Amino acid sequence: MTSRVCRWFLGLIIVGLSTSGHAQKTSDKKDPTPVVLFPMPLGVDASRPSKVVLRGLRLDQVTEIRVHEPKSSARLLGKGKKAEGVTQQLPATLIGDTQIEVEFHLCTEVPGESVSFAVIGPGGESPPAKILIHDAIPRTPEKEPNPSFRQAQLLQLPTTVEGTIQNPQDVDVFAFDAQADQEIFVEVLAQRFGSPADLHLALYDSEGRILASVDDVAGQTDPKLRMRLPKEGRYFISLLETHDQGGPMFVYQLRVKRGK
Repeated sequence: MTSRVCRWFLGLIIVGLSTSGHAQKTSDKKDPTPVVLFPMPLGVDASRPSKVVLRGLRLDQVTEIRVHEPKSSARLLGKGKKAEGVTQQLPATLIGDTQIEVEFHLCTEVPGESVSFAVIGPGGESPPAKILIHDAIPRTPEKEPNPSFRQAQLLQLPTTVEGTIQNPQDVDVFAFDAQADQEIFVEVLAQRFGSPADLHLALYDSEGRILASVDDVAGQTDPKLRMRLPKEGRYFISLLETHDQGGPMFVYQLRVKRGK
């Protein structure tokens, strides 16, 4: 065999080995797992089946959902699909580019305020996500338009408002009546349960004077405040998105109660 033929034959062997190794690496590469960013709405009842929409990444590939609580379950309602709303300002990593509808069946004896769960796709199981469990406090759906003191939505305390910052620069205003020296507690639940809404909370008296203004607290972006009110009358709570963003995905819960 001539030296030229030897070099040619050796080259074929090297190329074959290289191609085989590349094929092996390609076959070993796994699909990425799905990711759940947040549910809409953020919470469900433990006393009855509750339908929610999950937003996230690669949810159109999901084939199963698993609840990490032995007496609770959930089921998929159809196949996942592409989701709207992704822009340069609202990337998929913030609001998700796919969604899927599910139905939760949670045990009424579940401890704590939330339950973790995961979805499963070709790439495996997603990182854990959370869904809130509604407590005994009455719930109030937010009613638009409520962008000002004059159009504020009147609340009966205690209550949990299920709301949405519908549009960029949207402001949600709520009103409630209180007695002098009465203590109130106001809390927002949003980003710690995956919502893209980064909310600012403010409390005003009946004359529109600001009594408190809260953004981030205790290392988290969901604001809360506790205050003893100076006099009898009507008070106002305003919520706005700190980056002037908004849309159907900017969901939140607002809890307002007296004392403790």
